[in-house]
Amino acid sequence: MAELSQPHAQYDTQNEVMWFICVQKEPSWDQDRFQHEYQTVHANLTRVGHQHSGLPLNYVQFGAMDLPDPSNPGGDTGDGPWDFITGLHWPSTSVIWKSFQNPAYRETAGKHIFCRLDQKGVLAKRVGALGVVTERFVEHGNFVIHVFHRRGAEGDEVSAAWVEGRVKIVEGWTKRGGGPVRQYSVWKDITPEDTGAFFKDTQFTGGSWRLFTAVERDIGYIRRERT
Repeated sequence: MAELSQPHAQYDTQNEVMWFICVQKEPSWDQDRFQHEYQTVHANLTRVGHQHSGLPLNYVQFGAMDLPDPSNPGGDTGDGPWDFITGLHWPSTSVIWKSFQNPAYRETAGKHIFCRLDQKGVLAKRVGALGVVTERFVEHGNFVIHVFHRRGAEGDEVSAAWVEGRVKIVEGWTKRGGGPVRQYSVWKDITPEDTGAFFKDTQFTGGSWRLFTAVERDIGYIRRERT
């Protein structure tokens, strides 16, 4: 226990955190293997871990569809579109770090490769919301829009005024007849700066976890055409 106390002490214990992982297929795999490893094996390992420990609080896989930006047709990822986005809801970053040290995790989910090892993503806390936000549960079949805001430079962080402005944009859209907001939320990056130490001896060491400064999430209703 003494070995865990020192590094663990530097990680946040107060804020629930969403760990967003942008998932891409391992290039040497065919699509069937990728979908099996990610959608079946990885999901089942996470489900078993939750049954034993209650962690993570929730785990959701989102099939990704890239929405081109007309003002930036080349995109920003530099290595092709994402295949999925994983959302893992945790009590805090310190709990995530402790889970990495768990021998049971290291021998099961920690060993399982489910995608490319140069993932991108962010650990973030919720700083703004509209609607009935229940981030732990997303019903199967609903569509979700994620907007990842890239960090311009090291030390670049979103401000409270920026968050307030984004929420007001969505509020204004609904008032102008855009429809009701189901769940809209803004998440601010709280990824530990020492990502090498945080992800040490895990498959996530090759990832890029400081690229994004915020994520907006909009969970919408499915609208069916009348017949």
